[in-house]
Amino acid sequence: SKEFREVFDIAVRLYPESDIAIMNSAAADIEGKNLDAAIDRLNKIERNPKAWNNLGVAYILKGNTEKALDYFAKAADSGSIDGKKNLETLQKAINIK
Repeated sequence: SKEFREVFDIAVRLYPESDIAIMNSAAADIEGKNLDAAIDRLNKIERNPKAWNNLGVAYILKGNTEKALDYFAKAADSGSIDGKKNLETLQKAINIK
């Protein structure tokens, strides 16, 4: 909902250095199809492996398969179950073995 996204926007303004606030706000941006904003937010915490799967999601929704594959692979390599599933799904979809 609009109110739900607003809460995350407030949190990221109150705690601009918080990885959790940034990730939550970026996730809300992805759900709202505001992909450029999500990528901009996540790039601030790109060093955090927990951000890599969401970056992959944002890039695949933008149509950038190459970047999505890179981020899903990084997420999978860091132990992310979601990253691994997304990587496998994307590889299957584009027939990469």
